[in-house]
Amino acid sequence: MRTMVDSAAWLYSRRPEIERAIAPQLHEVQHVWTAQIVMLELLPGCTRRWRYSATPVLANVTTLAAVADTSHRYATAAEQVHCYNLYEWPITGTTQDPTYLADGTLVANIPAGFAVVPVRGIVRMTSLRGEDGVPLHIFDRANGIDGVCA
Repeated sequence: MRTMVDSAAWLYSRRPEIERAIAPQLHEVQHVWTAQIVMLELLPGCTRRWRYSATPVLANVTTLAAVADTSHRYATAAEQVHCYNLYEWPITGTTQDPTYLADGTLVANIPAGFAVVPVRGIVRMTSLRGEDGVPLHIFDRANGIDGVCA
């Protein structure tokens, strides 16, 4: 019994060192799930980058159903998680108008009357822990381009 108490005390006293040693591995743990984009909003100062909100769904050949139980790792149908599209990642406040979109589309070739639009529908979401330990939810899908001829 004394050995267990001593071991626990030793671990507790070394906790910061242990956490620093394993922290690099913590952000590599990933969880992939099917999600439905339910809301979106432009990120402040951006014209082509959105913060999305999503809920988990269960898919089969003909239907999509909301996840009703609480066994899902990150959210239930009643909850939404904020998520980001990796295709939009290069578009930040400092590079508002990049030469190319992430899928290779030359921005200068987008005709007048057309614009990059946000992703909608069902996506494969990847959740991982950021360096700060907070879950980060990401997906990757090329944005559409929509509009009417000018």
